[in-house]
Amino acid sequence: MVTRSSAAIVLIYHSYRDPLFQNLMLKYLRTLVKSQGVHFYLITFEQKHYALSVGEVRREQRILRQSGISWYPVPYHAGNFIIIKKIIDLFQAIALIGKLRQLTKAKLLVTFTNLSASIGIVCAHFFRLKMLVYCYEPHSDFLVELGIWRKGSIKHRISRWIELYAGKRADFVMASTKHVVDLLTDVKAKGRVVRAPVSVDENEFLFKSKGREKIREIYGLKNRHVLLYLGKFGYLYYNEEIAKLCKTLFDNIDNIFFLIVTSNDHETIRKMFQRNGLPESSFFVTGNLSYEEVKDYISAADIGLSAVPPTPSQKFRSPTKVAEYLLCGLPYITCEGVSEDDIYAKKYNVGVVVKSFHDNDILEGISPIRHLLNEDKAYLRKKCRNVGISYRGKSNIDHLFQQFFREVYFH
Repeated sequence: MVTRSSAAIVLIYHSYRDPLFQNLMLKYLRTLVKSQGVHFYLITFEQKHYALSVGEVRREQRILRQSGISWYPVPYHAGNFIIIKKIIDLFQAIALIGKLRQLTKAKLLVTFTNLSASIGIVCAHFFRLKMLVYCYEPHSDFLVELGIWRKGSIKHRISRWIELYAGKRADFVMASTKHVVDLLTDVKAKGRVVRAPVSVDENEFLFKSKGREKIREIYGLKNRHVLLYLGKFGYLYYNEEIAKLCKTLFDNIDNIFFLIVTSNDHETIRKMFQRNGLPESSFFVTGNLSYEEVKDYISAADIGLSAVPPTPSQKFRSPTKVAEYLLCGLPYITCEGVSEDDIYAKKYNVGVVVKSFHDNDILEGISPIRHLLNEDKAYLRKKCRNVGISYRGKSNIDHLFQQFFREVYFH
């Protein structure tokens, strides 16, 4: 039975059903329960979009308890008067973490992304908890550069100050890229800061030959070059520019097909592609794939697309899709200055780097894209996967988590 002294509190400013939490943080928690014997007290903020029924919540709580995780869902407040809503969320967290701290004698507060860390750092100070941040990225500047927030606005200034403060004051920071490590080193962060790119499980993300055959047969892609875009349009990603890039590739690379897997409205995306001059026979839009189907679609492709615009702070991001592509043996197209994906693409020849998704920049990438499409498939898959394991394999992050937990609980 887990003792009170080996308890840890986990604060997630995402919903339990959010794929970002399910596919990343939850997997790390399950691994840590097995390897370190820590019982986790998990707090999530539930948005309406991911709402579960009362029965579903109770069922999930029962399943989680059996694996060493006690789950406490609380409501997420959104809408008008956003600063007031965030203060309400903060007080929810303070009240619940205070209660759990007293009940469990937890030593550590684990937070996921800057959003959780911004709330968590206040709670950690109040209740004398050590704090670990996983997936630290300076998110407020992303929103300014992409035109979602106005630079210097109250939201921007407050968010930027809090997230930087959280990075400086946390005891352990797992930073998404070497650029984030440099940023926190420059501001003299007091805790241990390590590079920890967003990673996926190398034992789950694998090339699937049967999946490749199945998907290519469904869409009639036997002898075609297939580009896969797996992700959203707009917000933190390119929008219309994705269709324009595909049109440039269609005009310059024979026999190419575009497979689009997105949660955006499919009819809207189809019309976007048609509006940009792509015939219906050159693309297909789908979505709502199961976890296993995603791997089939990646395996069916010949090159993947990462659609993060190259604004200055994007070097701090670590897009999950590149990890999934590489571990399934798929090379990728990315923009210069995004994460460290551009560095790895060039250094190991597992991708093509373009300056932007504008026509002239894409034209400069045509020749290297052709080269990757025509390279020996088996050789390229093996190379991509080996790079993916060393760069974005989950086991690397597991080791870091285990090291920090041993320092807190066993030293």
